Amino acid sequence: MTSNNYTPTPSYSLGSSYSSSIYDPSNDTFLMMDVLEEHKNELINMKPLIVFEIGSGSGVITAFLRNLLEPAINFISFTSDINFNACRCTQETCSINKNEKNVDSICCDTLKPFFPRICNKIDLLIFNPPYVLTEDIPRCEEVINIFL
Repeated sequence: MTSNNYTPTPSYSLGSSYSSSIYDPSNDTFLMMDVLEEHKNELINMKPLIVFEIGSGSGVITAFLRNLLEPAINFISFTSDINFNACRCTQETCSINKNEKNVDSICCDTLKPFFPRICNKIDLLIFNPPYVLTEDIPRCEEVINIFL
């Protein structure tokens, strides 16, 4: 984007303690951030109070979203990942970017530990599944069923 309101990619560090267990942010991550930035005004108008990212990995998307929206609105971010190191890395990424205050990372599978209490309470749900090479191209129904 070439606008004056451009939100930079958050700083992050996948040092040796994380590099073997967490995916580096890649094209899919940057595309997600581009889409979020493209819809910045709509997101601000939504006034989300609770934002949840499933599969936070490095934490770059959550840190980016906080940098994108936080000046305009105050909200709480929850993230989940089945990888404990990813949860730690998410917290560190948010800390590096000075926006760890309202971020909580939980080591769990998707949203399962939060049901039924959190139903209808999440204002913005983000899920950027990791890109994994496969020999076969799965059918759409198979992919959807994996994440249900």
